[in-house]
Amino acid sequence: SSGINAEYGGHPKGHKGNLRRRDVKQVQFRPDDILVASFPRSGTTWTIEILRQLHIRHIADRNHPLWQPLSGADKPKQANEGIFLAGKVTEKMENTESPRLLKTHDYLKDMNMITTENNCKIILVVRDPKDLYCSIFEQCKRRKPDRFTMEHEEEEFRKLQEFIATFHTGKRYSPGPSNWASYIQEYLENPHNIDIFYMKYEDLKTKTAQIIAQLNTFIGYPAMSPEEIEEIVRLTSYDVMKTTHGPVMNAKTKGVQGSYKNRLSSASIAAINENIAKFINTGIDDKGLNLKAYIE
Repeated sequence: SSGINAEYGGHPKGHKGNLRRRDVKQVQFRPDDILVASFPRSGTTWTIEILRQLHIRHIADRNHPLWQPLSGADKPKQANEGIFLAGKVTEKMENTESPRLLKTHDYLKDMNMITTENNCKIILVVRDPKDLYCSIFEQCKRRKPDRFTMEHEEEEFRKLQEFIATFHTGKRYSPGPSNWASYIQEYLENPHNIDIFYMKYEDLKTKTAQIIAQLNTFIGYPAMSPEEIEEIVRLTSYDVMKTTHGPVMNAKTKGVQGSYKNRLSSASIAAINENIAKFINTGIDDKGLNLKAYIE
């Protein structure tokens, strides 16, 4: 499996990613931090921008990091796009004014979440693994074109099925998130009773206004009018974010729900659904996410 990991950009054991995990454990969270946790390609950038829009309505100081211009075409990523918990982030986090928006693809156990004292709030974003695996494949094609040069559609189809198999068997990333079920399991079990908002990417797509209102309540802000909510829906739409976020959106797609149906073989779909079913059948409380919908 190490050969497969290397081919698709995974990290073999002993990779410097292990150092990254130790760095993340040093992170000191604040009570007003909001941390968006998700398996890769699950709507993190979109969620962070919604949270930013909710925050700045209550921040009068226009010099606050969340008010600063977004990265656009020629600016580096800013704290207003969410501080990604990777590498040596401690100094950057300490120097960022509250409230801070944070994001991670790390397992819960890999972070300094031992007690509920001074803990931040977490938003877990869950997406149908069949769609997100296809999205990760597209990301790998962009990032590693030399490894993903495919002569014809049949070759791409074959490579995608092989790529998918490495994920749902838990072989994709080492030491990063590899298996969708094991990743969300830690957040669902929530052994330290952290304040977590559980959200499906598909619900954010189809019930955007409703989810925004729920996120606003979760943060602790007063209720908004329908007009205020609709304005945030507009400001965080894909078309608007393509303008405000510049190149960061060039690697994003509209995340069409169910697009995997045109890309995955029936065997690949069945294998992933079997994995989801096994996870559900463990009896784990899915916190109202209705994970069964992913296999119906």
